[in-house]
Amino acid sequence: YQRRVRGTSLCLMAEVQVACIGNSIQYYNDCPRLLEALSNGGVVQDSCFRGGCTFRSILEKGNRMNKLWRTPNALRGDGTHDIGAGTIEELLSVRRDYVIMNDFTQGPARDESRADSIAVLLQSYAPMLERCGGIPVFLVTPAYQFPSRGSEDLGDPEEFTELLLQGYQSYVNVLAAVLPEAQRPRIAPVGPAFLMVRSESPGLWECMFQLDGFHPSPCGTFLEACVLFYTMFGRAPPASLDDAATLWSRARNMAPHGEEPLRLPTSEEMEYLLICLLYTSDAADEEDSVDLGGRRIIKKKKRIKRKNILTQ
Repeated sequence: YQRRVRGTSLCLMAEVQVACIGNSIQYYNDCPRLLEALSNGGVVQDSCFRGGCTFRSILEKGNRMNKLWRTPNALRGDGTHDIGAGTIEELLSVRRDYVIMNDFTQGPARDESRADSIAVLLQSYAPMLERCGGIPVFLVTPAYQFPSRGSEDLGDPEEFTELLLQGYQSYVNVLAAVLPEAQRPRIAPVGPAFLMVRSESPGLWECMFQLDGFHPSPCGTFLEACVLFYTMFGRAPPASLDDAATLWSRARNMAPHGEEPLRLPTSEEMEYLLICLLYTSDAADEEDSVDLGGRRIIKKKKRIKRKNILTQ
């Protein structure tokens, strides 16, 4: 396919089929449909989500979005609701170009849960991934904003993120050893991108989480979707950033149950967050980078001069 720079159309010879597997890190603020909007129609997604799931638990228990996504925006013409595929097997039973996957946030950072995820990735996911043809894209989740849910021993956000990167890199390594070279897994460095915002604009970083300190706000989901897009296509999304409400106009749900939605990012914030997603291969060095599957991303980067458009 042919890709063009942001602000123009994303020209595709065929629609890119993306499957999304995971939990509330993706379904809060409907990241899958945001990806569709950011692609100007080039991406077509389906998903299987379950709150708080690991790779093993969602494989065994399946989709649990029947209530959360029973909303007007999820209603189809035939009267059913678009809640995603019922099981992982169903989701990966058809051709996919990319398969976005995230584990329970603390899982990759802990030896026991990491080992369990590696086992189920090898035993169950690898054969399904090879059959559907999709390239696995591991979403490195942001570290918690503050210690929560027993995460105190995982350290501050930088230390927590480093453990997550190590865990997700181990997932990449084990799947790379059994999948065809054309399906070499990639890492979407969402957590490191959050840390960049934290170092340069702490006030905006605080706005990138829900009040609980670990789920993404709309600002956080925007950066998440942009990093995912860049990891798949190698450039920023083409959609216009003039109006965030347009980007989220098809979202099936935004806020936690019973809570008012948080504000959407401004155009200036979205432009700034786009700058924070980019780590190109020619700017990375071997010591401070993580494998992206053919590209590398910087874990530590020099500060770039940029227009001061945000309140610090």
